[in-house]
Amino acid sequence: MVTEVRAAVEQLLHCYDSHGSVTSSRCWLTQESAIPALALTATGTLREKFRGTSRRHSRWAREVGSRSRKPLTQFTQRGPQTEIGSGVGDIRLRRRRSAAYGGVVLQTERLTLTPVNSRDHDALARLWRTPEVREFLFDGETLGDADVTRIIANSEKDFAAADFGFWTVRERETGILVGTAGLRRLDGGPELEVVYSLDPEHWGRGFAGEAAAAVVAYAFEKLGAARVLAEVDAGNAASIAVIERLGMRPFATVPGALGLMWHYALANPAHAADTA
Repeated sequence: MVTEVRAAVEQLLHCYDSHGSVTSSRCWLTQESAIPALALTATGTLREKFRGTSRRHSRWAREVGSRSRKPLTQFTQRGPQTEIGSGVGDIRLRRRRSAAYGGVVLQTERLTLTPVNSRDHDALARLWRTPEVREFLFDGETLGDADVTRIIANSEKDFAAADFGFWTVRERETGILVGTAGLRRLDGGPELEVVYSLDPEHWGRGFAGEAAAAVVAYAFEKLGAARVLAEVDAGNAASIAVIERLGMRPFATVPGALGLMWHYALANPAHAADTA
């Protein structure tokens, strides 16, 4: 255990020293792959390991603390709260509906997810037009204002009709918009697909995985989905890492605008138990 942690920390420090930034995209997968090892020991020990090495390592040192705790996901819904096991990692759920947002507000340990609405238009336009975001999410195309308006309107209709759609993802501590996460019908079919986008300024902090896990847990526990799918470009290594940490596994390939795309799936553990 100690050897694993030491190796993970040394790998991270080497990456930071080589590329000069804790937010370097080249270090992102290194960070993510090291998380399981980092979570094996006490936060204090890891903080001491990072302390004094370099000021630029402090952000990851802070992040170690939150990664070593089990996340709590809350569903905000009017009425009594109910705690249930989600079957997605170690997430536990509380559910309450918020009429103010036209759907269910989700909370994790570090994030608040609220259904998108027209007030989010400008912030979402900026996020989705970021080159690193639109490269895979929209196959490199730049969305116009009408496109953003349409996505928001469709999400509002989906929440009204079926209790799912797109959520904005904000850091609870600061209220800053860090990305989006949501559920939609894959290719218009009956099954749900998890989708997400994250501001590059916040890459490497585990927000994408935390938000995606909350959305998938919601699909299982609130919507009763038998499974949740994901469609990802073969070249999108960061997104593949996120969905594989959720427990998703590939089952098919399809052609896409940028080349090969993988279809992933995660079965609802409750359904598996019922059929066992």
